[in-house]
This record gives sequence, C-alpha cells and structure tokens, in this order.
Amino acid sequence: MFAQLLRRKKLVYSFIVALVLIVGVQFIYLPYQIRTVNPAESISERVAVAGSEHVEKGDFLFTSILSITKPNPVMYLYYKLQKYAEFEPIEKVMANITNLTAYNQLMEWMRDDSEQNAIIAAYRYLQKPILIEPEGVIVQSIPKESKSYGKLQEGDIIIGLEGENIRSADDLRRIIAGKKDGDVCKMKITRGREQLELELPLMSYPSGDQTNKVGFYFYFDDVKKSTPTEEIKFNLDDIGGPSAGLMLSLDIVSKIERKDYTRGYKVAGTGTMDEEGNVGQIGGIKLKIVGASQEGAEYFFVPKDVNPSNSNEKDAKAMVAEIGSNMKLVPVATLKEATEFLLKLPEK
Repeated sequence: MFAQLLRRKKLVYSFIVALVLIVGVQFIYLPYQIRTVNPAESISERVAVAGSEHVEKGDFLFTSILSITKPNPVMYLYYKLQKYAEFEPIEKVMANITNLTAYNQLMEWMRDDSEQNAIIAAYRYLQKPILIEPEGVIVQSIPKESKSYGKLQEGDIIIGLEGENIRSADDLRRIIAGKKDGDVCKMKITRGREQLELELPLMSYPSGDQTNKVGFYFYFDDVKKSTPTEEIKFNLDDIGGPSAGLMLSLDIVSKIERKDYTRGYKVAGTGTMDEEGNVGQIGGIKLKIVGASQEGAEYFFVPKDVNPSNSNEKDAKAMVAEIGSNMKLVPVATLKEATEFLLKLPEK
C-alpha cells in the first residue's frame, strides 16, 4: 500500500514538473527570425479604386513571407522540420537598427511609402496628373557615432524643428544652415502614435562622410503623400516592407483603365516600385516562388538582375527548378515591361 502511494506521488510530481516545463518553455525566446512560406494572395480585395469595377477574369497575386521574430523553442523546432524555412540570427536581421520597435516602425513606413510609389508610378505610366507633397522627414538609419543615437530611432518622423514645421528634407537643411558643432536644436517628432519633443545636438560629420558639414548625422528621406484624381485605398496593415509595389501598380493601372491586364491568367509577382516605375530587388524571393506556385500562379514577375550584386532573377530560376514548377518566370526592370508583356499574352 505504501509503495503504491509513493509511486502515485512520484507520478504526480513528474506530471507537475513536465507541465511546468511545457508552460515555461513558451516564455523562452530564441534570438532568431524565422521566415517561411506564405500563400500568395489575390490583390484585388487589398486595393480599392473608387468608381472602378473589378474587370479581371484572371487574378493578380501578391506574395509575402511569414516572419516570426524571437520564436520560443517549440516554434523553432516545428519550423526546423519544415522543408521551406529560413533562420537568421536576430542581430543580423536588425543590423544597426536601435530596437525591435524601431525595426517594425521602419517596415511599416516602407509599406506606406511603397503604396505611395505604386500610385505615382501607375499615374505616370497612364500619363495622368497627380499631386505629390512632402509631409515630414523619416529617419532611416542612425550611425552609432551620431550624437542623436539612443535619442532618435529609425522610423521616427520629424515634423518640427526650432519652432518651425518640417515638411521636407529641404526644410531641415535650411533651418540648420549656419549653425555650428555643439548647437542644440529642439525637434518635434512622431513615433508611432506618440508625439515627442527632443533636444538634439548638432555635430561635425566624421571625415570621409560629407567632411566639414554640420548636422544631426543620420540618414533620412521625405515622407510623401500623393493626391490622385481617383480615391485609392489599401488594406495592407498586416504586411510590412516595400516588396508588393509592382503588383500594386499593376492592379491600380488595370482598375483605372478598366482593362483586364491579367488576360485571364493567375499572375503573381514581387518587386519594389519607385516613382518612375522602376522595379527593385526584394528579400525572400525563394519562399515567395514557393507560395506563388502553391497557389497555382501561371506567371511570376521577378525583379530583373540588372547589377552584378542583384540575385532575385537567378535565385528565382533556381527555386522554380528545385520544386519542379510549371510557373513561367518573367524578369522585369520596369512597370512598362510588365504591362507590355501582359498585353501581348493571348487571352485565356
């Protein structure tokens, strides 16, 4: 009898220990980012152009990747067993970015900026007028040598300096012109939904980086807002980064012209888009190829390798061969190349 009670107690204790370990492991975070396949998705419901009906007999598919930052051990082991998953140390993903909040904030701005570029590129392709206005300055990166490091962070948007409104980088340069190393400026920024006021010192740029210039020593760009003649709305809040730009532009062009650019096919793709309609390289191309192929895409627009450092086209070809997909790759360097290819396709 005593031995049975002892065995039961041991079983109970073992169960409790196992339960504590299982629960506890959920709160252990490993210093990695996991990237894996996300199914390609129709873009038609993600872009709305007022007054335009859906005319495509086929479909434009945009591609993304599923990204998991700092997984727990269970998730890590699960994705280690998956065929298509990439693992990267978090310090490499973050590079010199201040923190994870700044990283996410920067990815959100890249998405918003890609939406604006997609609209502008589409309108310029269609030779339609469009108003473009700056509405702030985005902080893109901050060298550790900068006196602003640790105070500003990537993704912050500068909206005021020394009591003046900041709408563009030119405003920023004008206000600090004539100031000297060590002068302190009052800056107003937005960080996410917060509005903050900071005091930041100016400094002489290190030798070799705009020598003898005085400034805050961080890298920045204008935040722009376009006002198209048609009302265009996006539903991409769950997506980060700029890689949907090409497919957004194609869908906008198709909807404004009310012309079926899909020609009845499932057309997937990826690539950044600038204001002039140039397609740029992106990350995660191999995973995006898998996601598009799994959704039955017949054609895939891939950024053309135009420079020696580019590899999207080469990597896409390798992955198509690896998975034995019948999907046809179409390398493009511009929005115009993509539309010209589609318009030459026989209707399905």
